[in-house]
Amino acid sequence: MAGPFVGMGALIMCDKGVVPLPLVVTPQNRVMGTAGPLANIMDFIPMNNIKPFGICAVLGGLPCVPAIVAPWIVGCPIVHVGPMPALTMQSQAMCALGGQVKILFPGPPTTVIP
Repeated sequence: MAGPFVGMGALIMCDKGVVPLPLVVTPQNRVMGTAGPLANIMDFIPMNNIKPFGICAVLGGLPCVPAIVAPWIVGCPIVHVGPMPALTMQSQAMCALGGQVKILFPGPPTTVIP
């Protein structure tokens, strides 16, 4: 099974950063769960969806500003949020500086609201 699906309230972490933080899920895909919008693989934009993770181990103590340049891998191939695959607990994003962003908590249990 691919779930649980990720939405507003999800907590993410870069393995090179020090601070977990919430994934920012915007409502442009128009798919809402009980806790807010659900995420898809395109919700990877640095400073929009993914904020800094505190201090970066790769940059020797400088701020951990995400350098995500590609969509999350792998989304759910059979469930779409808007036009793209839904984000799941197994999805990961890769930072151009060598970090790996994982989902620690997918957000509150969700029911899709039509």
